[in-house]
Amino acid sequence: MAPLGIAVCFYLIYELSTLTHILFAAWILLGLVVYETYGVKHSSLNTEPE
Repeated sequence: MAPLGIAVCFYLIYELSTLTHILFAAWILLGLVVYETYGVKHSSLNTEPE
């Protein structure tokens, strides 16, 4: 039953508009930039003075 559910999800994602895919990618990239920036600044391995 799981492969059918996976196939249906892929079909639904495939049917979304191009704009939706572009906006999703933009939000993912923005989130990764924020995550990376926060992680570098607050890392316990960061030895630079603040």
